[in-house]
Amino acid sequence: MELERFLPELALVAGAFWLFVILVTVLPIFFHHQRRLETEKTIRLAIEKGQHLEPATLERLLGGPKTDTGLTKSSARHNGIITAFVGLGLIAFDLFIGTWVMRAIGAMVFLIGAGMFLSAPWAPADRVPPADLPGDKA
Repeated sequence: MELERFLPELALVAGAFWLFVILVTVLPIFFHHQRRLETEKTIRLAIEKGQHLEPATLERLLGGPKTDTGLTKSSARHNGIITAFVGLGLIAFDLFIGTWVMRAIGAMVFLIGAGMFLSAPWAPADRVPPADLPGDKA
């Protein structure tokens, strides 16, 4: 196989891949930032007009601290399945471009996903929100 030959099709595929990666990572960050700016603008206008905002309301509007960000058994299984199928997709993608590199990367990603799935029993138990008791008013 001649390695010094330029393949425009391969360059197009590589360019499309990196464009996709950039769009998937940058656009959500941009839109989150815009939404946050709009929320802060709304809060600022309400305060300027003399509206009293409770601390709980401000915390809810601004996002507040996240309480459920940990890894659970079901999320470990879920993430493992997704990662394993991404690896299988990379291996299938290799059928179109025909290089061993993509197969190796796909196998590595698949094994990472399989490891995540198989390690799920050792993750913390799923969190179940406590049931509302009658008479409790928040």
